[in-house]
Amino acid sequence: MGEIAEVSIKRDDGIRLPSWVLATMTWPQAVDDARREQLFLSLAAAMIRERGSKDPAWAAQPQKLVPLQAARSEDDIRRGLRGFDLRMRQRIAAGRMAVPFLREVEEGRTPPLPKGVKRLSINQLAELVLEDLDMSEVVNVTTRVWKASRPVIHLCAALTLSLQEAERAGAPWASLTEAFADKAFLKTVLIRAVAFETLLPDSRLAIAPDELHRFHLAD
Repeated sequence: MGEIAEVSIKRDDGIRLPSWVLATMTWPQAVDDARREQLFLSLAAAMIRERGSKDPAWAAQPQKLVPLQAARSEDDIRRGLRGFDLRMRQRIAAGRMAVPFLREVEEGRTPPLPKGVKRLSINQLAELVLEDLDMSEVVNVTTRVWKASRPVIHLCAALTLSLQEAERAGAPWASLTEAFADKAFLKTVLIRAVAFETLLPDSRLAIAPDELHRFHLAD
């Protein structure tokens, strides 16, 4: 069972919400609760340091921060971030797989499929992302990547499309944490994810909203 959170980008400090969303996407399963919490704290600490190094004026002013995040040690940050890059690559790949299913519902017809994909199926789209994931077996994608991504598949698809748009516009971010710290980008991802929630039950994926971890904007 997923969960729903009412969030505000305007009222967020630019650290807590992006860390929360990224941690949820990385470790979405119920058995991952402890890892998700540790990643959340490590992402927040890393983002505080990243912003401080890039914005000395911000770093020199009093800020409303959580001491547990700001004072996190380098060793704890590293431990918490373990697996983050790999699993977010997997989530982006799962997003690529999901997008054609969502577009089919949105457009009322099967959309043009990527080169090499003969029909709209999970197995066919799994073949499409094998290279992205450095995998050689479709079964590994369907069992280790797709299945793990289901509770956040709407976020995966939204992130994938938003990153593609950013890349076409010049790819202004060096990392996912930098991208999510951009409030305009984060808002785009979350708004798009909400729209995808409504399409999933009618898609061939047949994923109900209450299976998902959902972030709904209050502003």
